[in-house]
Amino acid sequence: MYNNSQPIRVERQVLYDQVWSQPMIKLAKEYGISDVALAKICKKLNVPYPWRGYWRRKETGKAVKQLPLPPNSDPTKQTVTIQRIIRPEALAQMSEEIA
Repeated sequence: MYNNSQPIRVERQVLYDQVWSQPMIKLAKEYGISDVALAKICKKLNVPYPWRGYWRRKETGKAVKQLPLPPNSDPTKQTVTIQRIIRPEALAQMSEEIA
């Protein structure tokens, strides 16, 4: 979804919409980070995200409630820059493929 080398700047509202539209693990893969890192970013920006079991309950047709995005007037917490994480094992695999 995103260029691997460029940092990605995401607005708080966009991130909120994304975390409620698909599971965090899938969204995190698109950003090239872990789901734990994405959860930490959400906490930093005060963006609520689905609780454990939310997607399963929704999939089975049970009632689920999306938490509203709370107001945030702090200008430093309106956007975040996400830098793709390159793991050492991924680098080793890439170097083997190149050789």
